[in-house]
Amino acid sequence: SSSLFPSTPSLSTTSINLTLAPSFSSATLSFTWDDVFRVSESQSAAQPRSRYLQGFSHKVQLCNRASLYPVTSSFGAPIFFSLERAAAPYFGIKAYGVHMNGYVEVDGEKHLWVGKRSDTKQTYPGMLDHLVAGGLPHGIDCQENLVKECEEEAGIPRSISIKAIPVGAVSYMDIDGFRFKRDVLFCYDLKLPKDFVPKNEDGEVDSFKLIPIKQVAEVIRDTQFFKPNCSLVIIDFLFRHGYICPEYHGYLDLLRSLRIGDCS
Repeated sequence: SSSLFPSTPSLSTTSINLTLAPSFSSATLSFTWDDVFRVSESQSAAQPRSRYLQGFSHKVQLCNRASLYPVTSSFGAPIFFSLERAAAPYFGIKAYGVHMNGYVEVDGEKHLWVGKRSDTKQTYPGMLDHLVAGGLPHGIDCQENLVKECEEEAGIPRSISIKAIPVGAVSYMDIDGFRFKRDVLFCYDLKLPKDFVPKNEDGEVDSFKLIPIKQVAEVIRDTQFFKPNCSLVIIDFLFRHGYICPEYHGYLDLLRSLRIGDCS
């Protein structure tokens, strides 16, 4: 609620109030629905408002990743406007992404392809990551975005990536300083050929390694080497593939925690 998170936006059918984090400004900017955020019959009407918000984001000195996220009340709902990706958590705006578990079976045991993020990444440099993962930008659906990310991040051709199976979603909230991150991640599984070797095409991945899924689980349990949201998606994989059983202590609590955020 706004009382708990005063630096996040308050969105209604008439207006939206954006309160800047104290490190940027002490002022609250209020725009009327008619001026900036009206939802019209055509998405083209939202474009000038999106440009307005791009300028606003620049004023608060947020890094530019050249990636616009749609801002909606829920997934698939009409778009209020598009906002630079890096700005979303400063306004507490919910964002969506796709994460893919790329795995192979060797002698009856599942192995997961794990990537190590480049040390030059703006976020979580050098940490372990999924074979393929990315935010869901404006103007592309989940499957096409996953196919695109598969090619860019791991060199997986469309003929293979199109076989990825949608298996659900996880959601979470995270407060870090002035950032209130609210994410919903659509999860996919892709069983890869045994002889497939991923190759990064966009320079954002340092290396890949094929690791037995049980060892991956141990790394998540015992360390903080994985990018945090990847751990949620992998834990979901462990549940679905029978590696975490109801007999384990805390089974239901852990299962519930995978969708603790607003999954709408």
